[in-house]
Amino acid sequence: HTHTHTTQSYSPSHTHIHPYTHTHILTLISQNAKLKPLDEMASPALLQNEIQRLTGEARDAEAKAAAAESKAAESLKAKADLEKKLTQLQADNDALRKASQESKQREPAVESGTQALQMETLKAELKELKAAHSAVQLQLAVAQEDLDKKFSDTTQFVNLKKMLESKNEQIKALRADLAKK
Repeated sequence: HTHTHTTQSYSPSHTHIHPYTHTHILTLISQNAKLKPLDEMASPALLQNEIQRLTGEARDAEAKAAAAESKAAESLKAKADLEKKLTQLQADNDALRKASQESKQREPAVESGTQALQMETLKAELKELKAAHSAVQLQLAVAQEDLDKKFSDTTQFVNLKKMLESKNEQIKALRADLAKK
């Protein structure tokens, strides 16, 4: 039994995947794919085999359509996530740029404030150093007086002083004698 049956080929240009569901696509395929009538001599077994083959193709097409929809949904979600991240990164970048500009504008004021603070610190340190210097000089003077007192109390110094005084008295007496002559 030779029979010929051809199916009209499915053309993708007849459908658009995005707005249609896989069920809608199968409906469109079934409307476009028309079988030519079989000979009256065709057996029911051949018809049953053809129905099973077409049913299998329909299931395969349905599974592919569902997978494509799933991938499309995942892609759209990933795209939305990336757009959200991009928006956040742009906002962060704008905030950093603004903060950088504000920092540059404040820099001279901070610099002059820092210089004034350093000047005040140096003045305070100078004042402390002068006070410490005065205290050291006072201690030195007291130590010198103590040393002089201790030295003047020694026997050698007392004897030397008495000798000097007597020599001074002798010089005065000699000058007075010279003045008389």
